Amino acid sequence: MTTLELKVNLSDRLAREAQAAGLLTPRALADLFKESPQCPRRTP
Repeated sequence: MTTLELKVNLSDRLAREAQAAGLLTPRALADLFKESPQCPRRTP
C-alpha cells in the first residue's frame, strides 16, 4: 500500500459540507478515485 498526502483548496463552506457528509475520509476519497472514468481499475 502506498500513502500519499493530498492538499486541496476548498472554500470554507464546501470544506464544511464535504466534511459533514463524510466525503473527506480516506475511504470516501479512495472510492471517488476508483469511480473516476480515468481510473484503469474502474468497473463499468
